[in-house]
Amino acid sequence: MKAAIEQFRENIQRVKNLEASHAYLEVNTELDMSDILRAEVVLIVSALDTFIHDIVRLGMLKILKGERKQTPKYQNFSVKMKIINFDEKYSWFEEEIRRRHSQLSFQQAKDIREAIDHVSKKDILELVANKIEKNKDEIIKSLNLIIKRRNQIAHESDIDPTTKYPNTRYPIDEQQTKEIITFIEEIVETIYIVIEENDK
Repeated sequence: MKAAIEQFRENIQRVKNLEASHAYLEVNTELDMSDILRAEVVLIVSALDTFIHDIVRLGMLKILKGERKQTPKYQNFSVKMKIINFDEKYSWFEEEIRRRHSQLSFQQAKDIREAIDHVSKKDILELVANKIEKNKDEIIKSLNLIIKRRNQIAHESDIDPTTKYPNTRYPIDEQQTKEIITFIEEIVETIYIVIEENDK
């Protein structure tokens, strides 16, 4: 499971490198550098998505090896007998999880909760809210707003269709972007902690 958080930390460092690049270029060029901020939003959500994929896959492998308790969702994860091979590393199972989850994104709050249900019987967002002493509904709302913002950037070129001026993009600033990064980092680090603490 540790590999999942290590990968996230590596991915978030790339985002923070962009943050530093934006700060430097804002001072040293007259060009519009706001697209760097947009890239930061897309990449931090990607880091979240990757982490959830990784923690679920690694957790399911631990369950198969008898190192974590089974969950109802894990028990309903069926595989065809033809893919099962004798393999001490259970690579066939890992490949099947990757294949089945490859078309899914684990970004929205409900998708994260449903994904984590494979490896934890408890409501992951409730556990996170209790750990960081924040309101669960506020966490869900904030997360979903971030994903909506990410989708505007990634799927709509961040263009505001409500304005009368063509190609006008939604505003974005350093503070807003930093808050998004900080929020997702806290959520991911806390998910990792509570998964390690619960349902072993």
